[in-house]
Amino acid sequence: MMKRRIPRRRAGFTLVEALVCILILNLLTLAVVTGTGAATQVYHKAVFVSESGLLADSVDTALSDVLRYATDPTVDNGTVRFDNANYSVSGGTILCSSDGRLELEQTQGGTPVLLLSKGVYAGKKLTDFTLTYEDGAYSGSYTISSGSAGAQQTETFRFQAVNAG
Repeated sequence: MMKRRIPRRRAGFTLVEALVCILILNLLTLAVVTGTGAATQVYHKAVFVSESGLLADSVDTALSDVLRYATDPTVDNGTVRFDNANYSVSGGTILCSSDGRLELEQTQGGTPVLLLSKGVYAGKKLTDFTLTYEDGAYSGSYTISSGSAGAQQTETFRFQAVNAG
């Protein structure tokens, strides 16, 4: 009679080998997820910087159209007021509303002229708008913020008045 030979080790993986394999796969997955999260943050920051630059250009264009040809500037309790015949404004000023719209306000109680609506660039908001007048030039600053990216950027402007009074 022939003896049956019993193999000492069966083919397959041991429990320890399987656990080590699972651990390695988990570490690789963690590395991929972490890298993807960092890349997403960099992408959102780059989009914010790009869109903020475009929004700043739009704001500067809207402001320059009004302020370069403004006449009779006065400063009343820190508020710069001016006239601009092209916009039918007498004693007006530029304000940033609480919802991020840039408006040309008139003292005669007329409807404000909308220079820049709140939805020009989705998710961006204008805040902290300041306007000063000194030595024939209008200058100021404003902040562009993004709720989704949690980023903000402050921009400054200066326009020499053509009709300085």
